Amino acid sequence: MRSLRLLLYPQRVNLLRLNEIRHTRDKKEKRRLMALLPAYALAGLMLPAYGTMLAYGLYTADASDVLILYTCALSAVLALVVSIVRGYTVLFGRRDADLVGALPFSQGMVALSRLVPMYLSALLSTLLLMAPACVLYMLAAGVTAGTLVKLLLIILCTPMLPTALGVAGSAAIAWVGVRFRHKNLLIVLLGVLATAGIVVAAQILPMKVAQSGAQLYTLVDAIKAPLTALYPPALWANEAMQPQGVWQLVLFVLVNALPLAAAVGILGRTYYALHDAVMVVKRTRRREKSADSRSPLRALVQKELRGLLGRPMYLMNSCISMWLTSVILFAVALFMPDARQMLQSQPALLALIRRMAPVILAAFLSMTSSTAVAVSLEGPAAWLMCTCPVAPEIIYRSKVITFLIVALPTIPLSVIGALLLIPLSVGEIAATVLLSAALCLWMGVSGLRWDVRFKRFTYKNEIDMIKQSAQVFLTMLTGFVTLAVCGVAVYFSGGYYVLAAIGCAAVLAVLSGVLFAPLAKRPLYVVE
Repeated sequence: MRSLRLLLYPQRVNLLRLNEIRHTRDKKEKRRLMALLPAYALAGLMLPAYGTMLAYGLYTADASDVLILYTCALSAVLALVVSIVRGYTVLFGRRDADLVGALPFSQGMVALSRLVPMYLSALLSTLLLMAPACVLYMLAAGVTAGTLVKLLLIILCTPMLPTALGVAGSAAIAWVGVRFRHKNLLIVLLGVLATAGIVVAAQILPMKVAQSGAQLYTLVDAIKAPLTALYPPALWANEAMQPQGVWQLVLFVLVNALPLAAAVGILGRTYYALHDAVMVVKRTRRREKSADSRSPLRALVQKELRGLLGRPMYLMNSCISMWLTSVILFAVALFMPDARQMLQSQPALLALIRRMAPVILAAFLSMTSSTAVAVSLEGPAAWLMCTCPVAPEIIYRSKVITFLIVALPTIPLSVIGALLLIPLSVGEIAATVLLSAALCLWMGVSGLRWDVRFKRFTYKNEIDMIKQSAQVFLTMLTGFVTLAVCGVAVYFSGGYYVLAAIGCAAVLAVLSGVLFAPLAKRPLYVVE
């Protein structure tokens, strides 16, 4: 234990980055670290406030019997996010792995010293979120020694499984992050995705949707089944609070504790090897050999994909919106299982949604395109492309293909999500797929044309080019106008709305070809 205390001492001293604030000589870095302290305090206040709001809503709706179930599930999700972020920093983000490895400590003790902060961070978030629910549960069910012991065990064990999963998640993120061009922005990308998930979840939570206590209880009961199917330990924790729930409590403890024990054992034997495998970028001979045999178009597409993945802000602004349709549809189908029946009870609304389904499901695809700044982001190194032994058409085509690779997979997911909520005929599905695919092609080509027209290789930073450039605004405007025209054509087509949607898709495909044709002879990069 003395070795563990010594290994934990640097992390304890630098709690909340206070040691870095105290000793750093970089004033800019010091201001940045000090600005994070209010954010930590705000998070510490928001978690119990949100937990209190959630628990009190269930308590007032006479749903105190599922208080532990809901808060346990939410705490597990939060603990998983905290463990991944914390593990990315503690397990793989620190630069002292070689120094610690040279000290007279066993590999298992070093791995344990990295896992303890992960677990404690997840435990703190779990405690802040579950404490209000535990208090209200005891007010409803009564305070006994057995209840206190069970609640304490549930709080202690809830973050164990997320911590074990967080090791794998943080390893995957670190592996990708090392290969990012701007790896420090990876956490920003994850934060935005997590925030988007929280926003979507907040819109479909029972407290947000319900208008009365009775309706709230009905919604809570409806969500219980899919929630327990996704995370069965929450149901075991809820049943463990019953007088006969000893075996459920034992099962809950084992399911959470055993994976963490396995993670400790595996890391104790493989931590250094895992750290090197994740953090060291290697280039094998096989990869070099395959790189020489690639076609020019394939090589350029891979270059564009690496550039897209290597710029998190570019990826978020140009590609995240197109995935929102499928995310929202699956979230509604999961957390509102009665949504399909609600729509079927309103035939007029259902008929309107089915008519406009091709346009609705393609809405987020019309927001932006990665090609809107694909040329400009070559930046000061654009002159290198002047020596590329291919026609400009191949370079243009690679940028459009890259956008289609990212955008087209969202179409079948959106259709599947829509089928969970509304009955679509074969013709409506075909019209939706064709219009969405044609709109993707149109957005890729039009964004590329705007960028070629207003390309700019000199700029202060990439974020300004990605967010505030004229070509991005014009691409968004083009998408909105195109979607509006297609929507009007489909809406006023009467019973021929399927043919109207397919006709719009054909027109967009033809216009895309016409718009792309002049680029075949237009030089992309000109040396002045």
